[in-house]
Amino acid sequence: MFGDRIKELRQKKKISQDELARQMNLSRTTITMWETNKREPDFESVKTLAGIFNVTTDYLLGHVKKSNRIAIKEPDIGEGWAAVVDEAKSSGLSPEDFKAFIDAINRKKPR
Repeated sequence: MFGDRIKELRQKKKISQDELARQMNLSRTTITMWETNKREPDFESVKTLAGIFNVTTDYLLGHVKKSNRIAIKEPDIGEGWAAVVDEAKSSGLSPEDFKAFIDAINRKKPR
């Protein structure tokens, strides 16, 4: 299950195993082993994969059939807001609440 999800997401994003391995600072062989279900990644790798593919860890692990993430284009907000956005990302906000947060920042940004 996990390997199939990784392969499907990687192909959907149109990146090679080599590129994914480079992004994760791993070997291509490691990615191949995951995709063929011969090895499983550690917790940190699962979190990193979820971020790369913009899906939940539950989706990667097969606990849910659909990813609940909402694609959000973050604003170019500069240094002052970057820490605030990072804090909001890690706060456990739902995807909908995070989107509302980003929309509010966009409305407040000077034009």
